[in-house]
Amino acid sequence: MQIAALRQSIAALVAPPVEVYAAYLYGSAVRAGDVGDVDVALLVDDDTTLDAGLFGGIVVGLERAIGNAGPEVDLRCVRPRLASFAHEVFATGLLLWERSTAERAWLEARCEARYLDEKVLQYIARRARERGPHAA
Repeated sequence: MQIAALRQSIAALVAPPVEVYAAYLYGSAVRAGDVGDVDVALLVDDDTTLDAGLFGGIVVGLERAIGNAGPEVDLRCVRPRLASFAHEVFATGLLLWERSTAERAWLEARCEARYLDEKVLQYIARRARERGPHAA
């Protein structure tokens, strides 16, 4: 797969005023180099909605960048309210593009903070279940 082609294409496809802060390659293409499909995540804020035309145009542009006979592109948005998915993408993915390092880092930090909050709440709930309903 042509990582450089993906990087150039994504930079052109999500240029301002589109509210995308970063793009990541994740999944099998990063883990094993075995490409069944190309998983790309766009980092957006919780209140950002990408219209269907723009979303479809990004998919088509990325598929052209890797060659029309190449694997299919699976495009998803990652945002703070999807903290577990965001954490997975940040931990295992490859940064393809960022609008600015400061903006990307700020939004990643928001996602990770929410992920850690969720982990604490999950731990508390698990411990409560283990103790049972009558534990003091």
